[in-house]
Amino acid sequence: CDVMLMVQLRGKQLQSLIGHRSSGQPLEDALANGCGAILISPHFGNWEIGAPYFDKYGKEMKVVMVDEEYQKIKQILDSQKRVRSFDVISVEEGSLSHIFEIRDALDKIKNSMHVDKDLIKEVIKEIQRALISSDVNIQLVLNISKEIEEKAFEEIPSGITRKEHIVRLCYETLLKYIGGEVKTQLPENPESILLCGLFGSGKTTTAAKLAKFYKKRGLKVGLICADTFRPAAYEQLKQLSEMVGVAFYGNPKETSAFKVTKEGLNLHKKNGCNLIIVDSAGRSALDDELVTEIKEIDNVFNPKFSFLVISADIGQAVKDQATAFNNAIGVNGVIITKLDGSAKGGGALTACYITKSPIYFIGTGEKADDFEIFDSNRYLSRVLGFGDLESLMEKITEATTEEEMEKMKDLNPEDILKGNVTFGLFKQQLEFSKKLGPLTKVMGFLGVGNKISTEQQNLGEKKMTKYRAILSS
Repeated sequence: CDVMLMVQLRGKQLQSLIGHRSSGQPLEDALANGCGAILISPHFGNWEIGAPYFDKYGKEMKVVMVDEEYQKIKQILDSQKRVRSFDVISVEEGSLSHIFEIRDALDKIKNSMHVDKDLIKEVIKEIQRALISSDVNIQLVLNISKEIEEKAFEEIPSGITRKEHIVRLCYETLLKYIGGEVKTQLPENPESILLCGLFGSGKTTTAAKLAKFYKKRGLKVGLICADTFRPAAYEQLKQLSEMVGVAFYGNPKETSAFKVTKEGLNLHKKNGCNLIIVDSAGRSALDDELVTEIKEIDNVFNPKFSFLVISADIGQAVKDQATAFNNAIGVNGVIITKLDGSAKGGGALTACYITKSPIYFIGTGEKADDFEIFDSNRYLSRVLGFGDLESLMEKITEATTEEEMEKMKDLNPEDILKGNVTFGLFKQQLEFSKKLGPLTKVMGFLGVGNKISTEQQNLGEKKMTKYRAILSS
């Protein structure tokens, strides 16, 4: 049967398998044995190496460990005629995310009858394993572990239990590694923003999200496409600009990013834009030619803010890149993208902590509204399953139109509690819930996302879509 490689790894995490073949089957043997899929993961504590397992479609998987580099694995797979695809995906959606392992470790404390030193050590080991797997700096992991262990059995404040004290201690200590309790306050009128970063980090989408963010706050925004390298960059940013309703400038025939930036800057100023955002080409900060180009853009644009856009799954490689970008143009802020759906971002968040670079925004989805000011307290509360009702209320307020507010004036909550719900009201509520984003995100805001499996939440999403279609027929 067909073979599919299913990988629960990001970036350098694959290298953690090198030299650790153990007693399991090598990759070539597993392929020769004709198993339906091969599962490669650092989480071997949950599975017996070499044993067969079945995914939700009943397809057989075999757990193997490999001692080859990434490209070598791909070459082996490509050489097999039975290989249908080479996928880098999670084996179980979200179930192996490292932040959820931390949450599970904290749940172990909350659900235990008695908290002793052995339990604390066990929980600390689980937190260490989760953070290291998430590409957090080793020394930082040791610092976190040491602090939790030292303070766990200190005298507890009055009014709380030992369990509550330890859970709160873990939370506050983890909060440190993403910069402490910080809610970034941006100036009301930033005037000019330059976005820079690596290839594929999400700069172009972020430019549109940032434009919409400030447009909603009353600014007239203009976007400039200074990416003259990527063929579809002009078309993509132009389309996104039209979608969010802001001014756009780009020149697909011009190869000089410097000239495009200068022309766009003059045009937007002439048209009265009070915020101009430049989307630069993706580049490695270690490439001298591209560094020269970004310096030229920086000189002609003279931005008030230079944001480094980082993909959450980049790992610790971001540290060198951030340092190099900072040396080139003076980065004074970070935007982390692709933080939706799982607990990625360990390496990126760690790098920000180590280099003391503030995180200004995070991207939490594909839509233009999936963008928010970074609040370390809220973010950690959400991913650890404590909920974030404040953010949910903000989402509800943003999603509510004046027309919907008028309709709600006639709504009596007691009627709903008594079961007096019409199809029209039901449809109205379904349409409104759609504006808040995926069900998984709403459940995360409520703090119950970890209590409901991803499959169940996805099923609920499909049912709601079906109900909306029926009610509209």
